[in-house]
Order: sequence, then C-alpha cells, then structure tokens
Amino acid sequence: MMFFFFNADMKNWENFELECTDYLNSAFGKEYGCEFRNLGSHDATAPDIIVTKNGSPVFSIETKMPEAQCGQFVLKPDDNKRTFIFSSKNKCSHNNHVKAIIAAMAERYDTCAQSSADDLPIPEELIHNWVKDYYLNHKGSLYFITRNDRGKYIIAPVERLEEYFDFSAKFRIKASGSSIPSRNNRREIEAILDEGGFDHGPIVIEKKTAFVEMNAWDDKFKLQGNKYRYQFKNTGGNRYEIRRLANTRNANFIVSIRLKNTGLPDETAQFLHDLAAIRQ
Repeated sequence: MMFFFFNADMKNWENFELECTDYLNSAFGKEYGCEFRNLGSHDATAPDIIVTKNGSPVFSIETKMPEAQCGQFVLKPDDNKRTFIFSSKNKCSHNNHVKAIIAAMAERYDTCAQSSADDLPIPEELIHNWVKDYYLNHKGSLYFITRNDRGKYIIAPVERLEEYFDFSAKFRIKASGSSIPSRNNRREIEAILDEGGFDHGPIVIEKKTAFVEMNAWDDKFKLQGNKYRYQFKNTGGNRYEIRRLANTRNANFIVSIRLKNTGLPDETAQFLHDLAAIRQ
C-alpha cells in the first residue's frame, strides 16, 4: 500500500506530480532497474518526470490531471490582414502544425479574434497534432500519466493522445508574468493598501522577495495601482508576499484536455516494453 503525504503549501498539480512519481517508482522502478525523477519545475518547457538509468536520462513523462491545460503560444490578431501573427518570442517552433491552426483560425477570424473566445471552432485534429509534435519532438516526452476518478493511473502514449483525451482550444489575453517590486513601487503599494482599508505594516523589499505584514480577507488577491497591478499571497500568519504583475498582455492560443470516461486503451504493454529496453 502506498501513502501520499500532501504539502498544504503546494498547488494541486504539484502534489499530483509527486504522487505520479511515487507510483511509477513503486510500480516499475525496482523491477526495471530505472528511477523516475520529478523535476518539480514551474518551467513549462521542462519535462515533469525524467526516466533515468544509472543517473542518465532516457526519456520523459508528462503528468496531467484529468482536466488540464496542455500547451500554449502567443498569437497577435492582425485586423488589417484578418489573420494571426506568430510571436517570435514563442518557445515552440513556427511549424506546419502551427501554420494549419493559424489558417483555420483566420477562416473564422471574427469569432477567433475575440479575447474571450472559448472552444475555438477549428478541427480538433489540428489541435492534438500540434500537442503531440510539441511533446514528442520539443520536450522528448513519450507518455502522459494521469489518474481517473476511480483512482486508477493511466499511462498514455503521446503519439496516440487523442484516444485518451478530448481536446479543445481557446484564445485568451494574459499578462506576461510577474517580478519583485522595486523600491520605487513602495509608495504605490502603500497607497492601494491604504485606499483598500488594510491594516498593514511597512512594505519590505529585498533582492529576492517583497512582503508586508497585514490583515486581509483572502490568502491570495490582486490590487490595481496607478502604474502596476500587484498580487498578494499569504505565506503564513499575516505575512503576504508581493509580486508586481507585468503590464504587457499577450494573446494566447491555449490548449486544454479532458480525460475520456470510457473505452480507454490499455497501453501498459507498450510502456513496459520501453522500460524493458532500459533494463537491457
């Protein structure tokens, strides 16, 4: 029997990654002479779990909750040409799969260009073809691991993800990240806290963190200042970490997946075959 110990300070997906890693090591590690290492990274371009033999990486596995985001890239709507421009800052390549998605979105430009466009009216095949190519060729991931509502772990080959998941895509305007506030932001932060009626102490800004002691109604929230928007996150007691949110906002093509309820293939044999190749 396996016991999982949850860290209350971690997000659900982080706990899930640890659970999947524990399961893989317990079920297959010793028998096949390999180790499954959770990288525990917030970097979406890095693999979730690395399969290693004698300390050397062999291939990687992605952990995905039954409903999860599965990839994204930035597209800029071009109203004059009625199409979408692929950002040069994207970390994925501008390949034929991306071009096919852009072409399909351009055919329905008025619908797809909305900043709140959910379930984009483009063929699902285009979406999962891009996902499979991204994980196989960009991240080197051969499998996804997830778990159904009955607690059974499911290991799905990336090359056949459409047999296990339903795919959808949406178009969203998203802020482009956060940073530690500078000392020049201190007055603005104090002003929005005062205006909000918060009982707070001094704003402390250091090289690697910024925080404030205060009474607040929620563990995590955001407030808008004159120049920047700020996020406040409780880190214990009355202490809140402060992050300055970027003003730059990008339009993102975002892919989501949902685990199918029935008729999922059992690919344990293929997975064991790949593990057996490591043992040799």
